[in-house]
Amino acid sequence: MSPAVALLLAAALPAGDGPEPHPCLDARPALFTSAQRAHRAGDFDLALEDAGLLAQCFPDNVDYLYQQALALAALGRIAEAAEIAARAAKWAAEYEELVAFANRLEAQTAAQAPEVEEDFEAPEPEQQRAPVRWLANAWVAAHELTGGRDGWNDVAVGLRRSQGDLSHGGLLEGERRGDANDFTITGDALWTVRRGTRLSARLGLTPDATFRPEVLAAFGAERDLAGGWVLRGELAQRRFDRTKADNVTLGADYYFSSFRFAGGVTVSRLSGAGTSLGTVASLDWYANDTHRYRVTASLGDELDTIEANNTVLETRVKSLTLAGEHAVSRGLSLGWWVGTIEQGDFYDRRYAGLSVTRRY
Repeated sequence: MSPAVALLLAAALPAGDGPEPHPCLDARPALFTSAQRAHRAGDFDLALEDAGLLAQCFPDNVDYLYQQALALAALGRIAEAAEIAARAAKWAAEYEELVAFANRLEAQTAAQAPEVEEDFEAPEPEQQRAPVRWLANAWVAAHELTGGRDGWNDVAVGLRRSQGDLSHGGLLEGERRGDANDFTITGDALWTVRRGTRLSARLGLTPDATFRPEVLAAFGAERDLAGGWVLRGELAQRRFDRTKADNVTLGADYYFSSFRFAGGVTVSRLSGAGTSLGTVASLDWYANDTHRYRVTASLGDELDTIEANNTVLETRVKSLTLAGEHAVSRGLSLGWWVGTIEQGDFYDRRYAGLSVTRRY
Protein backbone atom coordinates (compact mmCIF):
# COMPACT_ATOMS: atom_id res chain seq x y z
CA MET A 1 0.00 0.00 0.00
CA SER A 2 1.36 3.41 -0.89
CA PRO A 3 2.12 5.91 1.91
CA ALA A 4 -0.45 8.30 0.48
CA VAL A 5 -3.26 5.75 0.69
CA ALA A 6 -2.04 4.55 4.09
CA LEU A 7 -2.22 8.12 5.37
CA LEU A 8 -5.79 8.43 4.10
CA LEU A 9 -6.82 5.20 5.81
CA ALA A 10 -5.15 6.23 9.06
CA ALA A 11 -6.90 9.58 8.98
CA ALA A 12 -10.25 7.82 8.67
CA LEU A 13 -9.83 5.80 11.88
CA PRO A 14 -11.86 6.96 14.91
CA ALA A 15 -10.16 9.35 17.31
CA GLY A 16 -12.61 8.80 20.15
CA ASP A 17 -16.17 7.84 21.00
CA GLY A 18 -18.91 7.96 18.44
CA PRO A 19 -19.74 6.09 15.24
CA GLU A 20 -16.74 4.62 13.43
CA PRO A 21 -16.15 6.03 9.91
CA HIS A 22 -15.72 3.57 7.08
CA PRO A 23 -11.96 2.76 6.85
CA CYS A 24 -11.93 3.15 3.04
CA LEU A 25 -14.08 6.25 2.75
CA ASP A 26 -11.37 8.82 2.01
CA ALA A 27 -9.43 6.47 -0.26
CA ARG A 28 -12.27 5.89 -2.73
CA PRO A 29 -11.44 8.56 -5.38
CA ALA A 30 -7.70 7.88 -5.32
CA LEU A 31 -8.02 4.10 -5.49
CA PHE A 32 -10.65 4.08 -8.23
CA THR A 33 -8.59 6.52 -10.31
CA SER A 34 -5.50 4.38 -9.72
CA ALA A 35 -7.35 1.23 -10.82
CA GLN A 36 -8.60 2.88 -14.02
CA ARG A 37 -5.18 4.33 -14.83
CA ALA A 38 -3.42 1.02 -14.23
CA HIS A 39 -5.92 -0.83 -16.44
CA ARG A 40 -5.44 1.62 -19.31
CA ALA A 41 -1.67 1.29 -18.97
CA GLY A 42 -1.87 -2.52 -19.12
CA ASP A 43 -0.85 -3.04 -15.47
CA PHE A 44 -3.76 -5.39 -14.74
CA ASP A 45 -2.26 -6.74 -11.51
CA LEU A 46 -2.26 -3.28 -9.95
CA ALA A 47 -5.71 -2.57 -11.37
CA LEU A 48 -7.02 -5.74 -9.75
CA GLU A 49 -5.38 -4.90 -6.42
CA ASP A 50 -6.96 -1.45 -6.26
CA ALA A 51 -10.38 -2.50 -7.58
CA GLY A 52 -10.39 -5.55 -5.32
CA LEU A 53 -9.85 -3.41 -2.23
CA LEU A 54 -12.68 -1.09 -3.26
CA ALA A 55 -15.00 -4.03 -3.99
CA GLN A 56 -14.18 -5.49 -0.58
CA CYS A 57 -14.90 -2.20 1.16
CA PHE A 58 -17.99 -1.41 -0.93
CA PRO A 59 -19.41 -4.79 -2.08
CA ASP A 60 -22.59 -3.21 -3.50
CA ASN A 61 -20.86 -0.60 -5.69
CA VAL A 62 -21.43 -1.67 -9.29
CA ASP A 63 -18.64 0.49 -10.76
CA TYR A 64 -16.04 -1.03 -8.43
CA LEU A 65 -17.22 -4.56 -9.17
CA TYR A 66 -17.16 -3.86 -12.91
CA GLN A 67 -13.58 -2.58 -12.70
CA GLN A 68 -12.58 -5.67 -10.69
CA ALA A 69 -14.16 -7.95 -13.30
CA LEU A 70 -12.40 -6.11 -16.13
CA ALA A 71 -9.02 -6.63 -14.47
CA LEU A 72 -9.70 -10.31 -13.79
CA ALA A 73 -10.74 -10.88 -17.40
CA ALA A 74 -7.64 -9.12 -18.69
CA LEU A 75 -5.53 -11.47 -16.56
CA GLY A 76 -7.29 -14.49 -18.03
CA ARG A 77 -9.24 -15.35 -14.87
CA ILE A 78 -12.50 -15.62 -16.80
CA ALA A 79 -14.52 -17.70 -14.33
CA GLU A 80 -13.88 -15.28 -11.45
CA ALA A 81 -14.58 -12.29 -13.67
CA ALA A 82 -17.84 -13.85 -14.90
CA GLU A 83 -19.09 -14.43 -11.34
CA ILE A 84 -18.41 -10.84 -10.27
CA ALA A 85 -19.75 -9.31 -13.49
CA ALA A 86 -22.95 -11.37 -13.24
CA ARG A 87 -23.52 -10.19 -9.67
CA ALA A 88 -23.02 -6.55 -10.66
CA ALA A 89 -25.23 -6.89 -13.75
CA LYS A 90 -28.03 -8.32 -11.61
CA TRP A 91 -28.01 -5.12 -9.54
CA ALA A 92 -27.77 -2.78 -12.55
CA ALA A 93 -29.83 -4.29 -15.36
CA GLU A 94 -29.98 -0.88 -17.07
CA TYR A 95 -26.15 -0.70 -17.32
CA GLU A 96 -26.02 -1.97 -20.91
CA GLU A 97 -22.23 -2.06 -21.25
CA LEU A 98 -21.86 -4.04 -18.02
CA VAL A 99 -24.66 -6.47 -18.93
CA ALA A 100 -23.11 -7.12 -22.36
CA PHE A 101 -19.71 -7.71 -20.73
CA ALA A 102 -21.25 -10.14 -18.22
CA ASN A 103 -22.99 -12.04 -21.02
CA ARG A 104 -19.75 -12.35 -23.00
CA LEU A 105 -17.95 -13.71 -19.95
CA GLU A 106 -20.75 -16.18 -19.26
CA ALA A 107 -20.48 -17.48 -22.83
CA GLN A 108 -16.70 -17.78 -22.55
CA THR A 109 -17.00 -19.65 -19.27
CA ALA A 110 -19.48 -22.11 -20.75
CA ALA A 111 -17.27 -22.69 -23.79
CA GLN A 112 -14.14 -23.24 -21.71
CA ALA A 113 -15.68 -25.46 -19.03
CA PRO A 114 -13.67 -28.72 -18.93
CA GLU A 115 -15.17 -32.14 -18.40
CA VAL A 116 -14.65 -33.36 -14.83
CA GLU A 117 -13.12 -36.79 -14.46
CA GLU A 118 -13.70 -38.89 -11.35
CA ASP A 119 -10.80 -39.61 -9.03
CA PHE A 120 -8.86 -36.72 -10.52
CA GLU A 121 -6.39 -35.19 -8.11
CA ALA A 122 -5.40 -31.62 -8.91
CA PRO A 123 -1.65 -30.94 -8.87
CA GLU A 124 -0.20 -28.75 -6.17
CA PRO A 125 -0.23 -25.11 -7.27
CA GLU A 126 3.15 -23.73 -8.23
CA GLN A 127 4.46 -20.51 -6.85
CA GLN A 128 3.03 -17.78 -9.03
CA ARG A 129 5.34 -15.39 -10.81
CA ALA A 130 4.38 -12.09 -12.30
CA PRO A 131 3.30 -12.59 -15.92
CA VAL A 132 5.53 -11.38 -18.74
CA ARG A 133 3.94 -8.91 -21.13
CA TRP A 134 5.25 -7.68 -24.46
CA LEU A 135 4.43 -4.59 -26.47
CA ALA A 136 5.55 -4.04 -30.06
CA ASN A 137 4.88 -0.84 -31.94
CA ALA A 138 5.81 1.01 -35.11
CA TRP A 139 5.00 4.39 -36.60
CA VAL A 140 5.61 6.64 -39.57
CA ALA A 141 5.24 10.42 -39.84
CA ALA A 142 5.60 13.12 -42.48
CA HIS A 143 6.39 16.80 -41.95
CA GLU A 144 5.76 19.66 -44.38
CA LEU A 145 7.74 22.91 -43.95
CA THR A 146 6.97 26.37 -45.27
CA GLY A 147 9.45 28.66 -46.97
CA GLY A 148 10.31 26.23 -49.76
CA ARG A 149 12.16 23.88 -47.41
CA ASP A 150 12.36 20.16 -47.98
CA GLY A 151 10.00 18.04 -45.94
CA TRP A 152 10.93 15.59 -43.19
CA ASN A 153 10.04 11.94 -42.74
CA ASP A 154 10.58 9.60 -39.82
CA VAL A 155 9.90 5.96 -39.05
CA ALA A 156 10.41 3.88 -35.89
CA VAL A 157 9.97 0.37 -34.49
CA GLY A 158 10.06 -0.57 -30.83
CA LEU A 159 9.73 -3.55 -28.48
CA ARG A 160 8.98 -3.53 -24.75
CA ARG A 161 8.99 -6.22 -22.06
CA SER A 162 7.25 -5.87 -18.68
CA GLN A 163 7.25 -8.20 -15.71
CA GLY A 164 6.44 -7.31 -12.14
CA ASP A 165 8.10 -4.07 -11.09
CA LEU A 166 10.41 -3.76 -14.11
CA SER A 167 9.66 -2.63 -17.64
CA HIS A 168 12.33 -2.08 -20.29
CA GLY A 169 12.46 -1.64 -24.02
CA GLY A 170 14.31 -0.55 -27.12
CA LEU A 171 13.49 1.76 -30.01
CA LEU A 172 15.08 2.19 -33.45
CA GLU A 173 14.28 5.46 -35.22
CA GLY A 174 15.20 6.78 -38.64
CA GLU A 175 14.64 10.40 -39.64
CA ARG A 176 15.25 12.13 -42.95
CA ARG A 177 15.53 15.90 -43.37
CA GLY A 178 16.18 16.84 -46.97
CA ASP A 179 19.26 14.87 -48.03
CA ALA A 180 20.40 14.12 -44.46
CA ASN A 181 19.56 10.94 -42.53
CA ASP A 182 19.98 10.14 -38.84
CA PHE A 183 19.41 6.78 -37.16
CA THR A 184 18.94 6.60 -33.40
CA ILE A 185 18.80 3.61 -31.08
CA THR A 186 17.32 4.16 -27.64
CA GLY A 187 17.01 1.93 -24.60
CA ASP A 188 14.99 2.70 -21.49
CA ALA A 189 13.86 1.13 -18.24
CA LEU A 190 11.05 1.88 -15.77
CA TRP A 191 11.32 0.45 -12.27
CA THR A 192 8.59 0.55 -9.61
CA VAL A 193 10.69 0.81 -6.46
CA ARG A 194 7.54 0.63 -4.33
CA ARG A 195 3.89 1.05 -5.03
CA GLY A 196 3.23 4.51 -6.38
CA THR A 197 6.91 5.41 -6.90
CA ARG A 198 8.72 4.81 -10.19
CA LEU A 199 12.23 5.56 -11.45
CA SER A 200 13.19 5.72 -15.10
CA ALA A 201 16.32 5.94 -17.22
CA ARG A 202 16.94 6.13 -20.96
CA LEU A 203 19.93 6.38 -23.24
CA GLY A 204 19.86 7.27 -26.94
CA LEU A 205 22.77 7.09 -29.38
CA THR A 206 22.94 8.56 -32.90
CA PRO A 207 26.17 7.59 -34.71
CA ASP A 208 27.40 10.21 -37.22
CA ALA A 209 24.59 12.55 -36.16
CA THR A 210 23.69 15.37 -38.55
CA PHE A 211 20.84 17.10 -36.75
CA ARG A 212 19.97 14.85 -33.80
CA PRO A 213 22.00 14.78 -30.56
CA GLU A 214 24.83 12.27 -30.63
CA VAL A 215 23.98 11.18 -27.08
CA LEU A 216 20.80 11.61 -25.05
CA ALA A 217 20.78 10.55 -21.40
CA ALA A 218 17.87 11.08 -19.01
CA PHE A 219 16.82 10.06 -15.50
CA GLY A 220 13.36 10.59 -14.08
CA ALA A 221 11.03 9.84 -11.19
CA GLU A 222 7.26 9.70 -10.71
CA ARG A 223 5.14 9.66 -7.57
CA ASP A 224 1.42 8.89 -7.30
CA LEU A 225 -0.49 11.03 -4.82
CA ALA A 226 -3.99 10.84 -3.42
CA GLY A 227 -6.89 12.26 -5.36
CA GLY A 228 -5.66 11.20 -8.80
CA TRP A 229 -2.44 13.29 -8.86
CA VAL A 230 0.94 12.22 -10.21
CA LEU A 231 4.11 14.29 -9.80
CA ARG A 232 7.09 13.73 -12.11
CA GLY A 233 10.51 15.12 -12.86
CA GLU A 234 13.38 14.43 -15.23
CA LEU A 235 16.99 15.46 -15.71
CA ALA A 236 18.33 15.10 -19.25
CA GLN A 237 21.38 16.00 -21.26
CA ARG A 238 21.75 16.13 -25.04
CA ARG A 239 25.27 16.14 -26.49
CA PHE A 240 25.74 17.53 -29.98
CA ASP A 241 28.91 17.76 -32.06
CA ARG A 242 30.07 21.09 -30.66
CA THR A 243 27.89 21.75 -27.65
CA LYS A 244 25.50 20.23 -25.14
CA ALA A 245 22.11 21.15 -23.68
CA ASP A 246 20.91 20.32 -20.16
CA ASN A 247 17.18 20.04 -19.41
CA VAL A 248 15.21 19.96 -16.16
CA THR A 249 11.53 19.06 -16.48
CA LEU A 250 8.91 19.21 -13.73
CA GLY A 251 5.33 18.21 -14.30
CA ALA A 252 2.10 16.90 -12.86
CA ASP A 253 -0.78 14.74 -14.10
CA TYR A 254 -4.32 14.80 -12.77
CA TYR A 255 -6.86 12.04 -13.46
CA PHE A 256 -10.55 12.83 -13.10
CA SER A 257 -13.46 10.76 -14.36
CA SER A 258 -12.50 9.66 -17.89
CA PHE A 259 -9.97 12.46 -18.39
CA ARG A 260 -6.28 13.03 -17.71
CA PHE A 261 -4.68 16.47 -17.61
CA ALA A 262 -0.89 16.79 -17.83
CA GLY A 263 1.26 19.89 -17.60
CA GLY A 264 4.99 20.45 -17.49
CA VAL A 265 7.72 23.07 -17.49
CA THR A 266 11.17 22.50 -18.99
CA VAL A 267 14.17 24.68 -18.24
CA SER A 268 17.01 24.22 -20.75
CA ARG A 269 20.55 25.53 -20.68
CA LEU A 270 22.85 25.54 -23.67
CA SER A 271 26.56 25.19 -22.93
CA GLY A 272 28.13 28.66 -22.91
CA ALA A 273 24.76 30.40 -23.30
CA GLY A 274 21.71 31.34 -21.26
CA THR A 275 18.61 29.40 -20.29
CA SER A 276 15.25 28.93 -22.00
CA LEU A 277 11.83 28.04 -20.68
CA GLY A 278 9.18 25.89 -22.33
CA THR A 279 5.72 24.77 -21.23
CA VAL A 280 3.43 22.01 -22.45
CA ALA A 281 -0.09 20.92 -21.52
CA SER A 282 -2.24 18.03 -22.73
CA LEU A 283 -5.70 16.65 -22.12
CA ASP A 284 -6.59 12.98 -22.65
CA TRP A 285 -10.13 11.72 -22.97
CA TYR A 286 -10.67 7.97 -22.45
CA ALA A 287 -13.96 7.82 -24.31
CA ASN A 288 -14.30 4.10 -23.52
CA ASP A 289 -12.16 0.97 -23.37
CA THR A 290 -11.34 1.17 -27.08
CA HIS A 291 -11.04 4.86 -27.94
CA ARG A 292 -8.71 7.49 -26.52
CA TYR A 293 -8.10 11.08 -27.70
CA ARG A 294 -5.52 13.72 -26.82
CA VAL A 295 -4.94 17.41 -27.50
CA THR A 296 -1.50 18.89 -26.72
CA ALA A 297 -0.33 22.50 -26.79
CA SER A 298 3.11 23.94 -26.11
CA LEU A 299 4.57 27.42 -25.84
CA GLY A 300 8.03 28.68 -25.00
CA ASP A 301 11.65 28.62 -26.05
CA GLU A 302 13.31 25.54 -27.50
CA LEU A 303 16.95 24.54 -27.97
CA ASP A 304 17.31 22.34 -31.03
CA THR A 305 18.98 21.96 -34.40
CA ILE A 306 17.13 23.99 -37.03
CA GLU A 307 19.43 23.52 -39.99
CA ALA A 308 21.05 20.22 -40.94
CA ASN A 309 24.52 21.25 -39.74
CA ASN A 310 24.27 20.33 -36.05
CA THR A 311 24.13 23.97 -34.97
CA VAL A 312 21.86 24.32 -31.94
CA LEU A 313 19.71 27.45 -31.90
CA GLU A 314 17.12 28.86 -29.53
CA THR A 315 13.73 29.53 -31.08
CA ARG A 316 10.32 30.61 -29.87
CA VAL A 317 7.82 27.81 -30.56
CA LYS A 318 4.06 27.38 -30.52
CA SER A 319 2.47 24.04 -31.30
CA LEU A 320 -0.86 22.22 -31.27
CA THR A 321 -1.37 18.46 -31.79
CA LEU A 322 -4.49 16.29 -31.98
CA ALA A 323 -4.12 12.51 -31.55
CA GLY A 324 -6.16 9.38 -31.09
CA GLU A 325 -5.72 5.67 -30.37
CA HIS A 326 -8.30 3.01 -31.19
CA ALA A 327 -8.37 -0.68 -30.29
CA VAL A 328 -9.34 -2.77 -33.32
CA SER A 329 -9.10 -6.12 -31.52
CA ARG A 330 -7.84 -7.56 -28.26
CA GLY A 331 -4.24 -6.38 -27.93
CA LEU A 332 -4.11 -4.49 -31.25
CA SER A 333 -4.58 -0.73 -31.60
CA LEU A 334 -4.05 1.93 -34.24
CA GLY A 335 -3.05 5.51 -33.57
CA TRP A 336 -2.90 8.78 -35.47
CA TRP A 337 -1.87 12.39 -34.92
CA VAL A 338 -1.89 15.70 -36.78
CA GLY A 339 -0.40 18.99 -35.73
CA THR A 340 1.33 22.24 -36.48
CA ILE A 341 4.28 24.06 -34.97
CA GLU A 342 5.56 27.61 -35.45
CA GLN A 343 9.37 27.46 -35.24
CA GLY A 344 10.24 31.09 -34.54
CA ASP A 345 10.93 33.09 -37.70
CA PHE A 346 12.44 30.09 -39.49
CA TYR A 347 9.38 28.19 -40.71
CA ASP A 348 6.04 26.64 -39.83
CA ARG A 349 5.81 22.86 -39.79
CA ARG A 350 2.71 20.74 -40.32
CA TYR A 351 2.88 17.03 -39.56
CA ALA A 352 0.83 13.84 -39.45
CA GLY A 353 1.55 10.28 -38.41
CA LEU A 354 0.17 6.77 -38.01
CA SER A 355 1.09 4.05 -35.51
CA VAL A 356 0.26 0.41 -34.81
CA THR A 357 0.66 -1.22 -31.38
CA ARG A 358 0.41 -4.90 -30.50
CA ARG A 359 0.24 -6.11 -26.91
CA TYR A 360 0.93 -9.75 -25.98
